Amino acid sequence: MKPKKILFLILAIICCIAADCDKEPKEKPIYYLDQEIKDYTLFPVGSYWIYEDSLSNDIDTVSIISQTIKIFAGGEEPFKYEYFKQNIVTSYYNDTLFGGGSAWLLESEGFCEYSETGWLRFISQKQVGYKFDELLYEIYYDSLFIINKWYKEVKVFTILTQDSSSLERCYFKKNIGIIKKEKYDGKVWELLNYYINN
Repeated sequence: MKPKKILFLILAIICCIAADCDKEPKEKPIYYLDQEIKDYTLFPVGSYWIYEDSLSNDIDTVSIISQTIKIFAGGEEPFKYEYFKQNIVTSYYNDTLFGGGSAWLLESEGFCEYSETGWLRFISQKQVGYKFDELLYEIYYDSLFIINKWYKEVKVFTILTQDSSSLERCYFKKNIGIIKKEKYDGKVWELLNYYINN
């Protein structure tokens, strides 16, 4: 009697294991870039912005020369996320900057982020006063006047560090990008002209 019970139990276990083998592994959820991060920071290759330093009248042209948008599926995270990378050329500094944004903090922190040269510059879906790491969402302007032009829906982010190579404050305009940059070294770059390559 006992061998029949043991045999039955072994067959039942084998059937259960076999049934699980046919199942596909559970697919990780995908977090996509939200519309706000796209509206304020993601622009097509060929787009450019011309800035003038309000103190010296120096000119800097910033252009997006390459960009990739992908889904990141590797890593330990229990999810996949959309991200973009950009190569951005600046004429004044004669340099290529590396920018990009991602949805990797959407699951844990509730926002998408944009960074340039390793510094967080913009976060989406948060209220004025929100701070994450060294970035503060400082001000929201319904409208702001810069070099003979009014801009609406402007978000201001401040980097809370004294590193002179980083920006102190960035002003982002929906569907245009950065319209003003205040640097710790005293330079204040204001948008003179721009082109979005649609």
